[in-house]
Amino acid sequence: HILTFVIRYALKILDKSVLNYAISFAAWSQRLLLSRYVKNVKCAGIPCTFICADPLKNMQDVNILVYFHGGGYVLGRSDMYLVHLYRICEKLKDSNFGILSVEYPLAPKNPHPRAINAAFKVYEWCLLKCSRSILIGGDSAGGGLSLATALMAQEKQMRKPDAMVLISPWVDHTVEYKETKCLDMLTKEAIKDLSSLYRCDAKISANLPKISPIFAEKKKLLQLPKMLVLLGENEMFYDQVIRFVQKLSLDQYKLHVREGGIHVWGIMSVVDSNAGKE
Repeated sequence: HILTFVIRYALKILDKSVLNYAISFAAWSQRLLLSRYVKNVKCAGIPCTFICADPLKNMQDVNILVYFHGGGYVLGRSDMYLVHLYRICEKLKDSNFGILSVEYPLAPKNPHPRAINAAFKVYEWCLLKCSRSILIGGDSAGGGLSLATALMAQEKQMRKPDAMVLISPWVDHTVEYKETKCLDMLTKEAIKDLSSLYRCDAKISANLPKISPIFAEKKKLLQLPKMLVLLGENEMFYDQVIRFVQKLSLDQYKLHVREGGIHVWGIMSVVDSNAGKE
């Protein structure tokens, strides 16, 4: 609860550049710790971070999870979760997995559709270069970006991801939020501001499927790959994610709701939870 309060307060009073400095420092310190297991790579010209528990292996040697970080499409970077992503790789070492975290362009300098275009380019590059399984996933905005990427691949009649991992995905930008989930780190004001910046000062419609995947046609949603969805009981996105999975077939998703969990709890504790092991 103390951590939640601190994050909410920071989002309210601090300039985004200050938050970015904090994220950059956290990423730098994690790189020092895990330098042996982390590589900077470019995929289709897009900067990415490759993490693997076996430092001798390259992307072509492993199954790949293409990961899109959260941050409301405005904050964050590909190496902000290095410790957590490395731990996931370590847990999946016997399954020969690596994670490719994508440095997609951020708003407001790069509003929609630049993030989705970059995300799709990386996915397309992986299809060409990687011969093993390719999964995609992300947290919060990155979860929404994952779904938009899968829908774009479907639109272009390309191979769909083998599976998806969605952590507190942002699937609906049209919602009028109520402050009922009082323990969440997000506020309705912060969500509204971030969405507006991503949508070019709200000039782009919020109900486009590539912005709000919940509005994709039912038949397109039913053609998405199987997905694991991690959700917190006390988070602002709870209602929209529940509405989203209700549009899917029952054998298409596995939903894990963390009792008392807040937004993106999954990326913080995924390796210790039953959902993480799954």
